[in-house]
Amino acid sequence: MHPHLDRELIIKCYKEYMQFSVDRPPSQKMFLQNMETKIMDSEFAGDVKGILRPLENFDPTMAYEKVRKELLEKI
Repeated sequence: MHPHLDRELIIKCYKEYMQFSVDRPPSQKMFLQNMETKIMDSEFAGDVKGILRPLENFDPTMAYEKVRKELLEKI
């Protein structure tokens, strides 16, 4: 992740968005379970390839682990 990324602000924005957009936001456990299922789906995990440069090396599983540890586990 970018070293100057404001993780607390991202989490705050997520929580405010969820309050606005749904009646009952998912719990952290529900969110993580949903993401774990999605990241194992090759179609879901491969969607980002269409927006990357052809020679760009990207591992969605590694990216998800980083996001999970640095953001999702703090929701």
